[in-house]
Amino acid sequence: MKRVGSGVADVPCTAVNDTTVNQGGLLYRTVAPAAATGLAVVTEAVYDNLGRTVAARYGTKNGAVYTMDTVWTCTTYDARWRPVSVSIPARGTKPARSVSTAARCSVIHWS
Repeated sequence: MKRVGSGVADVPCTAVNDTTVNQGGLLYRTVAPAAATGLAVVTEAVYDNLGRTVAARYGTKNGAVYTMDTVWTCTTYDARWRPVSVSIPARGTKPARSVSTAARCSVIHWS
């Protein structure tokens, strides 16, 4: 595991170097135990100033060599902290896709 510490990180889902956010010591990289093939699954994440994951990417580690996706999965949130869209890049034969949610609220009146 690798923690960013009190350092800042550029949010890769926005224009280059336009948004840097203090990562507040949150976990930046996790490396799962290596499989019998020697490959380990790696996950990296960047957080917004509220501690929500706004970008994540995946890859593998073979010995000391990291092979990471060059594009990130990006999540945006509404004013109530609900995820409203997730942009997922293409991986292998699977096409890129975007998932959007629309929160619906029913008001219940008691009399």
